[in-house]
Amino acid sequence: MGYNPDIHHRKSYRLMDYDYSKPGLYFITICTYKKEHIFGEIENSKMIINKYGEIVIDEWIRTPEIRQNIKLDEFGVMPNHIHGIIQIVDDSVGAYCNTPLPDKLSPSMDCNTPLQNNQQQPNVCNTPLLNKQILGDNESKLKSPSKTVGAIIRGFKSAVSKKINEIRNSPGIPVWQRNFHDHIIRNEKEFYRIKTYIRDNPLKWDDDRYYQ
Repeated sequence: MGYNPDIHHRKSYRLMDYDYSKPGLYFITICTYKKEHIFGEIENSKMIINKYGEIVIDEWIRTPEIRQNIKLDEFGVMPNHIHGIIQIVDDSVGAYCNTPLPDKLSPSMDCNTPLQNNQQQPNVCNTPLLNKQILGDNESKLKSPSKTVGAIIRGFKSAVSKKINEIRNSPGIPVWQRNFHDHIIRNEKEFYRIKTYIRDNPLKWDDDRYYQ
């Protein structure tokens, strides 16, 4: 079949000429294919995670183990999408924060989540938020494509899709939409606003624009 712009054109949500391997904080949203409710359901304003949602959480936690130039912050799983904040650090000068990641994240976990069973806080909790490296104000050398936001998300999506399709015996069936949404977080006020939005997402599910 020949090229059809109505079928084959993939809209990009990335900013042109922006270096997405640059140290900074990025707000990520990824939706499921056709916004299907795959990861669980909202009951009484709480997200009830199913086995597929658990896979999403596990793979999100594993991301810094695979790509050591990132740290994780607020993260939330919803029935048909996820929200997360990732921090890209300048690995040429060493890791910015060495606090270990928790063994397990709740559907939405951050620095204010009570600890249980000696669980450790996410590694960004004690990081000074106004450091210019976090906010992406400093210049950085161009990194290899494997360290860009796009490469990080592609790897995460691929790992989740493979495991979910193995369980439901549906090889090749899409789990995610082909693209994802990102927002570059540029200041502390915006950072806390987005953290609150992710944390409160289940409470406002009926008004969520991703809800179907």
